[in-house]
Amino acid sequence: MQPHPAGAAPLPPPGALATSSTPPRTLDPDRPSVLTRAVTSLWRLAIAIIALYAVYLTVSDNGVDSLYNLSQLSALIAGVYFGVLAIYAWIPRRRVDEPSPVVRLWIVILTSITCGVYFARMSGDVSGFESLAVHLVVPLMVIVDWCLFGRNQEDMAGWHPFIGLVAPLAYLGVALWRGSDTGTPLYYFLDPGRSDFFMFLGVMIIAVVLFGYLLLVLGLIHRVARTGVGRGRRQSAYDPEYDARYRTRR
Repeated sequence: MQPHPAGAAPLPPPGALATSSTPPRTLDPDRPSVLTRAVTSLWRLAIAIIALYAVYLTVSDNGVDSLYNLSQLSALIAGVYFGVLAIYAWIPRRRVDEPSPVVRLWIVILTSITCGVYFARMSGDVSGFESLAVHLVVPLMVIVDWCLFGRNQEDMAGWHPFIGLVAPLAYLGVALWRGSDTGTPLYYFLDPGRSDFFMFLGVMIIAVVLFGYLLLVLGLIHRVARTGVGRGRRQSAYDPEYDARYRTRR
């Protein structure tokens, strides 16, 4: 009996297919190390603790209505967000932060507005812990986080700085509603009856967009410092096939 039909090519010996096939791709050589996850998680936990403790002290002294203030509201949002990220960093098959930079961008912009407006248009007094934390420490820590930690800041698109306007404009709506409800503007410079209200609003919009583009540049610098390549050489800091390959090989 012939091992194969006449005129047909013989079957390859066992193992030949495995030898000649393309070797499998490396399982995420850029996966964050345990040390990276630990340092990032501890840093973000520190942001969360400082922000939430400062908000707790303020609410204890002044009541829940103090959460209408941008300082306390932005610190509360930042505290909750970075507290979640501190846990997220340890979830298997995940990076140290979510793929999209949009929410993180909003929080950087909100906390930075808190800092800028407080020192430029208000008292700038940071003598107490609560004031120092929400007006200076948390905003600076959030910016440092953007510059040094995580990876999604590398994936900002050219239109993301305009998306960054959503959070401050949403707060403007809250402030105007609160002012009309109480009969007193939440902040004197957010009084639509003032002659310079719309000029202030226009300057803020331009400043937020320019700051957004600065954050985009910082994200690109982070990418180049980490990988040595720019945006054109790599589509994303996140591999869309990572989870599927990891599950297959487990």
